[in-house]
Parts: sequence; structure tokens; C-alpha cells
Amino acid sequence: MRGPARQPYGPTSAAELVTLDLTTGRTRVIDTSVVHATLGPTGTPYLVRADGTIGRVSRRTVIEWSTRAEPLPSAIWAGARNRIVALASTEEGDRWLMSLADGRPTVMQRIPQGQISIASWGDVAVVSTDSGLAVFDPADTAGAQFRRLRPAPGPVAVSPAAHHIYTVDVEGELLVYDRFELRRLRRFGSSTPSGGSSSRPSRARGIPTCRS
Repeated sequence: MRGPARQPYGPTSAAELVTLDLTTGRTRVIDTSVVHATLGPTGTPYLVRADGTIGRVSRRTVIEWSTRAEPLPSAIWAGARNRIVALASTEEGDRWLMSLADGRPTVMQRIPQGQISIASWGDVAVVSTDSGLAVFDPADTAGAQFRRLRPAPGPVAVSPAAHHIYTVDVEGELLVYDRFELRRLRRFGSSTPSGGSSSRPSRARGIPTCRS
């Protein structure tokens, strides 16, 4: 990872977050017991410790958050406005998308199984499920949408500006969808005209949400 002024940060096998001084070549330990670390879109490092506590790094100093990551996430992404998006699983097998911000209630949404892709600014999450594409706004439980696809989509990605969603079909062709309307825009590697199915995306139903 590279922070402000292209300063490198990185985790170690000893669960430390370290930074490298490019002038002297020496490393410096920023924090310990770190299980996850990531960079925000503006280059700010964030970390989550083994006990669920969260910190933001500013000038090699960790600024503690009052908000904790509970349950402990398996992956994190940093978004805009000092917000972290996290993925967590429970012992019951449920998978939760979490939106965390210092001093604010955690927004949690249960999401289906499948590969997940998070937009660069943390405002869009897309899950490639066995029946289609599920799209979520991590900070808004009312913003879920679903586009049914047959056959099931493959790997999924969100464009840097978060305007497009990319996925691959069973024939290995790249499909491009509009993020807002979930209509197919283009299919690469095929002579099939864009537009695809005429079915419209629906609001996701039956997805329990909670705020903690």
C-alpha cells in the first residue's frame, strides 16, 4: 500500500502495520495486532485489530475510532468520507456487509454468497450469485437491487467511477451493465446486440437489515 506522498505501508507476518522511510530505508512499526489494513481513495491508511478496534493513520500516528468492527470482518475496503466497508460471516453461515464510520451506528446488510466487488469509493457493492447480480449501497439498506441472469454470472468487477458493472458469462464473454438501471450495455466478444434481456431490475426482497 502507498499512503500520502507515496509513502509505503504494509502488514507483516507478525500482525504489524509498518511504514518504510524512503529516505533512510528504515521501517517503522505503526501498530500491532493488525488483522486488516487498507488504503482509502485519497491514500489514507485504515486498520482493524484482532479485537475489532479500528484506527485511521495520520502522519504515522493511529487515530482511534470509537466504533468497533463487530463481528470481526474477513475483509475490509476503505471508502469516501472516512468510511470503511467490511465483509463478515457468522457461525450460522450468514454473510454481512458492514458500513463503518467513526462515532456512527454501523449499517449492516445480509448479503448472498458469491464473489463480491467493492467500488473504489466504497459506495457500491456487487455480488455475483448463482442466479444473478445483487447490488448494494453499503451505507443505505434501502438501496439494494437485483438483476436475474441465466446462466449464472461469473467473476464481477465495478468500474473505477462506479458507473458500470462488469461480469463474464459461461462462454467467457465480457458483459457490461449500467450500475443504476442494471440494463446490459454491451457484450464483448459476441455479435449479439447490446440490450440483452428486456426484464427490468427489481428491488431486492427478503434481505434483513439491522443497525447496531
